[in-house]
Amino acid sequence: MGLRKKNIIIGIIALLLGLLSLMMFGFEVRDGVLQGSRSRGMTQANNPIGFYVSIVCECLVGLALSAFGVYSIRRKD
Repeated sequence: MGLRKKNIIIGIIALLLGLLSLMMFGFEVRDGVLQGSRSRGMTQANNPIGFYVSIVCECLVGLALSAFGVYSIRRKD
């Protein structure tokens, strides 16, 4: 029973982090500015590839954390 409770807690934390990451992803796509970068150096560069790479990585991490959280919560160990 202790292992099941630990899996639920880890799953809830992963799900919350994933949802927060996806919310940040949504705001960054809408604004076109990295929220973590106060200098806006990546977005004001001539080549915005760094911005798009970071956005794709953030989306993938958010989706992976959310999927892992849901999987951990629903798992029937």
